[in-house]
Amino acid sequence: MSTNAMEQLYRREGYRDRHVPHGWRTAFLTIMNEHLEDSSRDADIRILDMMLAHKPKGVSGSEFAYNRAKFSRRRRAFAGQWASMISRGLVHPNDLIDGQNRH
Repeated sequence: MSTNAMEQLYRREGYRDRHVPHGWRTAFLTIMNEHLEDSSRDADIRILDMMLAHKPKGVSGSEFAYNRAKFSRRRRAFAGQWASMISRGLVHPNDLIDGQNRH
């Protein structure tokens, strides 16, 4: 979905000047870093940065360019945690598809 499409959706739903698509990246990194702060996992913080295509602090340009490690298992775990956090309390998608909770 394009940024413009998301911005139009926000405007239509009354979120103009209250939220922007890029704000989700900020929210993700802030909330997940706070979640990790308790366990002080520096390696995990670097993976979160990588998930947003950021060059982590302390990583040389050549390491960033050549390290092809994907850390897929840990990234999936983070993505699952994030999905659980932002979907807590929402209607189950199957109920929406079946039309049981349409307004």
